[in-house]
Amino acid sequence: MRTYLITLFFALALVACGGGGGDSSSTTAPTLNANAAFSTLLTSGSTATGTLTGSCSGSSIVTNSPSYLSKNYDGISALIVEYKRVDSLSAASLTQAACAAIFSSNGQIQKAFYSPTTYLIMNEGGSTKGKVISGQQALPTSATAGTNGTLLSYLDYQGGATAVTSGTLTYAVAADSASTLLVTAIEDVTVASSGAPYYRVTTTYRLNANNTLTELSVKYETFAALGLGSGTVTTFTVN
Repeated sequence: MRTYLITLFFALALVACGGGGGDSSSTTAPTLNANAAFSTLLTSGSTATGTLTGSCSGSSIVTNSPSYLSKNYDGISALIVEYKRVDSLSAASLTQAACAAIFSSNGQIQKAFYSPTTYLIMNEGGSTKGKVISGQQALPTSATAGTNGTLLSYLDYQGGATAVTSGTLTYAVAADSASTLLVTAIEDVTVASSGAPYYRVTTTYRLNANNTLTELSVKYETFAALGLGSGTVTTFTVN
């Protein structure tokens, strides 16, 4: 299962420091530049390690290369980020079909394409129709507690003539401390023909005052339509 959230817009595996946040009940939430923080992430690259708990257990190492200028598969100029995740599952998790599908331990490199001028995610192009993205929006330059929105939508044709799944990527900002905010990004994927829930990925980040993003955790949820048995809920927590 390739999740569009982690391989494309936010490029999972932000430079991470998993410490706790401040006491939001006694501080005023700041206003921070989420757009600049994402731009910094895109150009800098990152590596993160963490643990998997819940329905599937083990560990993961996730890397994103610094972006470099090249072209997408249609020959259009693009910034490219190369993403790789290597998972080590427990023996018990390896026997579960859902765990094997979500955390494949294959270490393959996947590419994400971004506009060199706006840093918005681009379609990869090419002769085989895969995910077709629309409605791309940038993160806000002035984000504070209560800020929210939709970053993109997509249809996934999986190489065929008809879309198999559809997805949306949304975000919401919450208070964290006097100098930081929490950003929750949710990728919801449904069956295109019926709207039945397929899977959901919920990622929580810390937005820091120095225009950086710190990943804290990712929760994976699968639903019956995915065809992998009963629902699986697994959380990746960054060390």
